[in-house]
Amino acid sequence: MREQLLHLVKLGSTLPRVRIQVVPLSAGAYAGLGGPFVIATVPGGEDVVYVEGQLHGQVIDRTDFVRQMVEVWESIRGEALSQQQSLELIAEVAETWI
Repeated sequence: MREQLLHLVKLGSTLPRVRIQVVPLSAGAYAGLGGPFVIATVPGGEDVVYVEGQLHGQVIDRTDFVRQMVEVWESIRGEALSQQQSLELIAEVAETWI
């Protein structure tokens, strides 16, 4: 576990397109607890959302749904620590693993 956490710190510190942000437990219930999703821009320039459930995943391109999921993403980012704070926290937790 320690090596995995330190690897995340390395990636977040050295790769400019990788952003790692941690939502702290103190945030309590927040929008991201609804499940995993990905917002992607397809070659045509439109955004789509991939939502994953227990039985299957689904790509949704409805503008209203995409807009709502972008708002959810911004809400999650608002609850998260900054990238630097997140990397420091991950590094601190890594040191607790032997």
